[in-house]
Amino acid sequence: MNRRSFLTGTVATVAALAAPPAEPLPFRTEVSLKKLAAEKSLKVSTAYNGGGHFDLEALILHHCDIVTPENALKPGFLAPERTTNFAFERMDGTASFCRANGLRLHGHTLYWHQTQPDWLNDAGSSSFVRDYMFYTAQVMPRYADLVDSWDVINEPFSDRKAGYRKTPVLDVHGDEFVRFLFRTARRAAPNAKLLINDYSLSCGAAYCQRKRDTALSTVERLIKAGTPIDGV
Repeated sequence: MNRRSFLTGTVATVAALAAPPAEPLPFRTEVSLKKLAAEKSLKVSTAYNGGGHFDLEALILHHCDIVTPENALKPGFLAPERTTNFAFERMDGTASFCRANGLRLHGHTLYWHQTQPDWLNDAGSSSFVRDYMFYTAQVMPRYADLVDSWDVINEPFSDRKAGYRKTPVLDVHGDEFVRFLFRTARRAAPNAKLLINDYSLSCGAAYCQRKRDTALSTVERLIKAGTPIDGV
């Protein structure tokens, strides 16, 4: 950096520091997204990680109908170890916020490869099926009064090839695991919509087409086998 560049940068920095602070963005506007959406029979949802952020909660109340817990319902957050004492505190707080304000919850998620605790990631274990049945029985009924839909499995499809993502569970059991988890979820939440959630299924690029073809063929195969999938 030469002397001229240094001086120019210094002047710009001083000017920025001397300028009056920008007005904070309003957390409410007269227009409510959920009211606009309701005119089209749609609902507005947002991800929220809980924790009592009051300005953010005011935004949610003004604009949204549904809350998706960002991390608090993921297996690795709720039960990092095999235990009967799940870490429900943050999720319970979000649920209380929703109950008090007439919001619904979207359940996210029963399986995601990036947050699987070891005890729910060992498909070769003799206790794997029993452990997952125990997990769903602990978690799903707890919020049944609020949850209308669940991401049963999150991001199962590979970005690189046709088929499932390479994970310790899907590599070993594939369709068998997906059928098992959806059927287990249906028993625990008989009235909820049960979903597969993934990304890159709607763009026009070749890799999206490949992934979309994988998703469609997989879901068709699973539904023909009696898997209670309600949507993707």
